[in-house]
Amino acid sequence: HTKPTPASQFRLVCDNMVCGLGKMLRKCGVDTVILGNEDSHDVCVRIANQQNRMIITRGHIYNLVR
Repeated sequence: HTKPTPASQFRLVCDNMVCGLGKMLRKCGVDTVILGNEDSHDVCVRIANQQNRMIITRGHIYNLVR
């Protein structure tokens, strides 16, 4: 890439492990869906696939959704 990608062009879904990061990304103009504590990681994958979003997670959850 020769030009920076504007934050408004990113489409992300954050699971509950990184909800704080998701809130900060929203403040930067990133289109971010943040899952609730009651949502399973399957919901995260489903939203990502249906809405063409990238998943942000951490820890062992990464291996589950990978």
